[in-house]
Amino acid sequence: MVSKEAHVLWVVPETETADLASAAISAGGKTEVPEFWVPGEDALDEYGDQMEPLMAVALIVSTGWLIGRLSDALLDHRRPQSQLVDMRAVPAVVRTAPHVKPPGTLVILQNVGGQDVKEVYPPERRDEALAMLPKLFN
Repeated sequence: MVSKEAHVLWVVPETETADLASAAISAGGKTEVPEFWVPGEDALDEYGDQMEPLMAVALIVSTGWLIGRLSDALLDHRRPQSQLVDMRAVPAVVRTAPHVKPPGTLVILQNVGGQDVKEVYPPERRDEALAMLPKLFN
């Protein structure tokens, strides 16, 4: 007697198991609970470098984010914090502005002719801004 059943072990990425199982059931087949498959030593070279595209994208994005945070932390220790000089009121208010990037930026707020004016000096122009700042108090 010939059996009409065929036992097949499908090795697919985890994201494809639900689709494959529903396709098998709709064709009249049966499925078992998916199991995690680890390639044997003879097949490890074939599957060792395989990554799903979204995993690769997530890895690249998270690595970029981590490098950015480490860079920010390192630069925060090498350069002074950003500062905000608010000259719209008397007395002028000078305070640190830790969320202004890059660190070491100087932001000057003034009221010129009834309009608020914001001038941003990046770290490489900070000395220029500090030399000009006393003239603004006149």
